[in-house]
Amino acid sequence: MTEMKAKASFWEATGRKKITSHHREAAIGSYRYNYTKYLPASKDSLIVDLGCSDGISLQWLAGEGYRNVVGVDSDEVAIAKAGEWIGQGIPQVRLYAMDIVDFVKGLEVGSVDVFLMMNVIEHINKKTLLALIEAIREKLRPEGILIAQTGNIENPMNFGLFARDFTHEIPFTANSLRQLMNLCGFDHAGVHVNPLRYRLTVKNCPLWVSSKVCGISLKLFALAMRIRIDITSPMMYCLAKKRPVNSRVVLE
Repeated sequence: MTEMKAKASFWEATGRKKITSHHREAAIGSYRYNYTKYLPASKDSLIVDLGCSDGISLQWLAGEGYRNVVGVDSDEVAIAKAGEWIGQGIPQVRLYAMDIVDFVKGLEVGSVDVFLMMNVIEHINKKTLLALIEAIREKLRPEGILIAQTGNIENPMNFGLFARDFTHEIPFTANSLRQLMNLCGFDHAGVHVNPLRYRLTVKNCPLWVSSKVCGISLKLFALAMRIRIDITSPMMYCLAKKRPVNSRVVLE
């Protein structure tokens, strides 16, 4: 009888263990710059990070003072690393090593203020993802939000990046990301897809300038080819808000 092998760690297989504290601080800075403005005013709001990996976004949330934060990942190695990085001095962060779909299904309906999925949705097959996003919408409070960050395949540089990771399942454009949210019950008025932006600092200046130049060049090329490109940045995010059932869009 052969010995059963332990399930391989996604965190280890994808090279996440090479990430340094410097990389973590840069990612936290990006989250703070792009997403802090969307977080609830109450520091007791329930925020659930699905596919939290080694806890970079959890560090960001704890640093913003949120006291009711949950991180979930099926990778036990990643969850253990998240516990090491976050430390025992932040009791407001709870970690769970389990399947994210099962976790969401086990939550109370209308109980969550914010769901985060940072570079996760592209790793899930379509059937599972549709069921997951539908469940997320069900578990959100009215006016609760889902923030999902992913790569933008309309940027040509992302074709190689997408193919390089064997665990990638779905490449997204801004339009297909909107379609996903609409198919799962988020109405059109509550779904916004935006480019991930870089703060203009001395350190980020080369990245900021190159991002602007590349974006303009790509749009000009697309225009010449009569192709529409919504977003040119390599990374983008979707903000999907659960609007009350009886809400109406008022056109002025």
